[in-house]
Amino acid sequence: MSKENTLSNDLYCLNTETLKWRKFFILEVPYNRVSSAFTNGYECRFLIGGSSLPENLLLNDVWFLDFNNVDWKVNYDIPGAYWKQLDFSLSP
Repeated sequence: MSKENTLSNDLYCLNTETLKWRKFFILEVPYNRVSSAFTNGYECRFLIGGSSLPENLLLNDVWFLDFNNVDWKVNYDIPGAYWKQLDFSLSP
């Protein structure tokens, strides 16, 4: 939750050498949520499920956050990361 008690889907990175936070610059992002799982993959992260607020709808989606094209050397919002929703439908 943010200071205004609203959900935010902003994503930040902590530089452990300088102890400074920087925001990722990402255009398309998953729906705001709480009670989701966030797990590591190789050069990526997975966001799984959760619940939307204030609607309290269960979200059964999976998102993949790719870091392969990130330019870590910039001194402003970090470009290059992107979210992709994974499709697990069983249709042929």
